Formats: sequence, structure tokens, C-alpha cells
Amino acid sequence: MANDKKIGFMKRLMSEAIPFVAKSPEMKLDWLTGVIKKKSLTCPEITPYLSLLLSEYQELSHYSVEEVEGFENFSSLFDSIERQILRKMIECTDLYDVPVLLELIPDLDVEDAVVVLKKIPPPYETKPQVIIDRLFQVVYEKTSGKLLEKAAEYIMKSENVPLHFVDSYQRFKEMREDEQVLSYLFPQASGQIRVE
Repeated sequence: MANDKKIGFMKRLMSEAIPFVAKSPEMKLDWLTGVIKKKSLTCPEITPYLSLLLSEYQELSHYSVEEVEGFENFSSLFDSIERQILRKMIECTDLYDVPVLLELIPDLDVEDAVVVLKKIPPPYETKPQVIIDRLFQVVYEKTSGKLLEKAAEYIMKSENVPLHFVDSYQRFKEMREDEQVLSYLFPQASGQIRVE
């Protein structure tokens, strides 16, 4: 019991004393979940920390599992995070980092998909439609298409539908239909066609 208290004290001390960038992925995630639970930072304040964590994962993903100790456990860190905390992470994640986060989290539900699909590219984005298509694509791939339609219906029935949403969703559905036709006509190319 005393040993557990000592370990808890040391973990707390380390988490407070070490700057975020120097923490292990597990410590970074613990810190982020704590901040989200306490509501001590706003979403825009949380975004850069999530970007740092996700960029670390992206950097490590260029190496083989054997080359990076503990890399195979990176995504498993997200397995035990409560659904509400994960949803807040999705909400606070920068639009461009969403595909990386979705790669790490175990699954999505309809509300998670709605949060992803309601993200809007910034006004300075030169190719907003490409970014929107990518969001549709990652939700589609993460859920094998099951949740995309439910999430889209939910968004279209809501009061605050993003201006681009209906046209973008229709466009994405048409691209998917085209892909199915091409897969039927050219089965040897199946799996090589990708919506961009």
C-alpha cells in the first residue's frame, strides 16, 4: 500500500515536472485525459498538445516495430480511454490530424463520426474539398461505411448543418458508386482505386 502511494506520488511529480514534449506517449496521454476531465483547458488550447502526440506517432510509424521499442503499444494506449474523453479528443484534434487519431483509437460511434464530419477547413485552405473528402474517407474506412450514412443523416436533420456538408456528402456517395462500378468492370484493379 505504501509502495503504491510512493509510485503514485512519483508519477504525479514526473508528470508535473517534465515538459510535455519530453514525456513518454503514455504520460502525454495521461496528461491530456486529465486536462480534458478537469476542463482546465479549452479545445484550441488542447489542440497543439494533441498535434505533438500525433506527430510523434507519425514519426515513429516510419520505422519498423523492431526498430522502435514500445511502438506496438502506442495505439493500445487509447483502448482504455472513456468514450467521452475520446470524443473530446476528436473534437479538439486539428482537422489535418484527424486521420492519424482515427488510426489510433479503437472504434467510432455515430456521435464520434458526427464530430469528425462537422469539421470545417480553415478559410486559408486552398483545397478544402480534398480535405473534406479525406474526412469522409477516413470515417468510411474506419467503420467499413456502416456509420457514415447514419452520421450523415443525423447531421442533415440537425439545426446547424455545415454549409458544405450536403453537397460534399452527395459527391462522396457518387465517388463511392463510381468506385463500385469500376471495381465490377475491372476486378483486377479492385483495392487500388482510392478516393482523393
